Amino acid sequence: AKVPTVRAFLIRRLAQTGETPILDKLIEQTLTKDAKPADQLAVLREMNEGLKGRRKVEMPKSWSAAFASIVASPDADVRSQAMSLAISFGDPTAVEAQRRILNDAKAAPGARLDALQALVKVSDPKLAPSLQTLVGDETLGAAAVRSLAAYDDPKTPEVLLGAFDKMSADLKRDALATLCSRPAYADALLAAVEQKKLPSAALTADLITQLRNLKQPSLNERIGKVWGRS
Repeated sequence: AKVPTVRAFLIRRLAQTGETPILDKLIEQTLTKDAKPADQLAVLREMNEGLKGRRKVEMPKSWSAAFASIVASPDADVRSQAMSLAISFGDPTAVEAQRRILNDAKAAPGARLDALQALVKVSDPKLAPSLQTLVGDETLGAAAVRSLAAYDDPKTPEVLLGAFDKMSADLKRDALATLCSRPAYADALLAAVEQKKLPSAALTADLITQLRNLKQPSLNERIGKVWGRS
């Protein structure tokens, strides 16, 4: 079902403000318990569209009650859209639900990937260990490796370098890009090259540039010894 064009435009524009009082009123007036699933779905879609690109928005007071009702909807699309909106609000209930899906090896791969992306979107502070366990996963490995760049976790270099030899060429490229993303990761990467655990030829010119862009004098000195000065 589609919200009438003018109403849809208005809902989306109101959501785009990202302002908590406005979102609070919008939820209060449209996502009521007696609203039809088709209307709930249309509103949720417009709100999600309006908030697209925002990593996290302060959760409106009216959301918890609305979510408790909507998430029990018999309509799978309504539940999915509600979960997406809840993630945008950093709703702890929704975040925990996504963690459970991601860490459930029996869950559908697509659902686990959606959960991973949702948790990255809100910078879930508990995500790094889960990503590290997924580095070798056939379906989720690439997303996990790339997403680890967003987290400053001391175990990440060890995990990526330990699994490196078993990775596909594309995954190796993703792993190297992640290792070039942070000074601490770069330190471990350069140590592996210096100790001949990783061939210097594995790092292409753009990755070396990425290392230099970290603007760390000590790293640049080591880079110069291996690949020459820029």
